Amino acid sequence: MKSKNIKILVGVGAAVLCLLLLATAIAVDGAKYEKRKYIESSHELARNDLADAVAMLEEAVRTGNKEAAYRAAGMAEAYLSRSGFDNCGAIYAVISGICSGEYGIEICEDLVFAARKALNGDGGAALRALAGESEPETEPPSPETTEDALSERVLKRIGRGGEDIAEKKATAFCCPNAVFEKCESGIPSSYKYSGENIFIALEGKRPHVTMYCFDRDLDENHSVTYEDAAHAVEMIVKKEKLKLEGDPEQTFEDGIYRFTYRSESGEKLVSIEIYSDTGRLRKFDAVNYYATDN
Repeated sequence: MKSKNIKILVGVGAAVLCLLLLATAIAVDGAKYEKRKYIESSHELARNDLADAVAMLEEAVRTGNKEAAYRAAGMAEAYLSRSGFDNCGAIYAVISGICSGEYGIEICEDLVFAARKALNGDGGAALRALAGESEPETEPPSPETTEDALSERVLKRIGRGGEDIAEKKATAFCCPNAVFEKCESGIPSSYKYSGENIFIALEGKRPHVTMYCFDRDLDENHSVTYEDAAHAVEMIVKKEKLKLEGDPEQTFEDGIYRFTYRSESGEKLVSIEIYSDTGRLRKFDAVNYYATDN
């Protein structure tokens, strides 16, 4: 009788263990499914935002609004980095070229069309075609000599060094706990990073920040004075070692302090925006500054 009870208990225990394992497997599968759905949803939202941003970029270029164009370009690059499309790195160069005047309104229209095609499910094919990129071809590896391997390691190490410096500079400029990913662009000495609400671009062999955007809602329960915002701007200019003459133009709109430094000819060199609630940096645009001989 005792032996029979033990067998029953063992059987019940085995059944319970099987149920626990089954429940665990179901939970794991469920978690994977939820994660996959979350990623797909994030990609879909980013693609919608990308389409809106490039449309804003086209409108800004059409109306000659450089300020709006740079803003829309930064947004477009940030959303592109989170869209989930592969092999679209050259699009960052296209967007930068639009802002620098390298491309005209026709490219803007093509970019809007390609973003809409991506939104409709073409997997980014129109974007890749616009940038002249195609799917990577798989070719048999060529014979590699010891010298080739050494050269490749040296080049990778050199390239990684610049990337390390850029990433450290980007982190220091944003904040130590900033979370972002690199946006692959394939442009030498050009580094762009994007996070949930942050975008930052750096250029040069000794990377300097050319564009920074930090989007968030204003907290109406707090505020800082113009003097506080002006001091924050002075610290940024000093930290970035910018050589700027005269006082900046200052405006206040929609809860944002805006400071604009211009050249003697009146061209905008640097634009800095400060949130009026916390005094934190909202936008830093020094593209024109580094495009001139300073």
